[in-house]
Amino acid sequence: MPADTDISRLIQEFGRATPRPGSPASDPDSEETAVMAESQEQSSRSRRNSAMTRRASLLSPAEQAKATKQIAKKPRAKETRAVGSVNRKVYKEYVKANGVPSVIIYLTTLGLVQFLSIMTNVWLKNWSQVCYRYSDKGAQIDSLRPLAQ
Repeated sequence: MPADTDISRLIQEFGRATPRPGSPASDPDSEETAVMAESQEQSSRSRRNSAMTRRASLLSPAEQAKATKQIAKKPRAKETRAVGSVNRKVYKEYVKANGVPSVIIYLTTLGLVQFLSIMTNVWLKNWSQVCYRYSDKGAQIDSLRPLAQ
């Protein structure tokens, strides 16, 4: 196993830092040695990490500006504009991306919301008619209507 990977360093570090009970490394002198080795390894690791975070750019600012201009000069792909209804392939992609159960739940919820919205209006219409009939004004208006209804 290569010794320069993060996982190998982790295994080596914890393998040395925690001696097994009854092993010869459990005496105080070897513990001091292990602590010193661990602190040295931590300091070298922190130096490596800080060096990795402070990497210089591979391009100078002038070269970066030149590269940006070259990218801007490249021809872009032409965009097309679709007119009319949405293609069925688009809906299929949505179903694939979200999953069939999610789409079924979504469509059922939409249908339920529309149904409840309509039923709210129907209930309100019926309720207001009943209230109007049993009020004083409703009784007066109903008495004026012809009996042929």
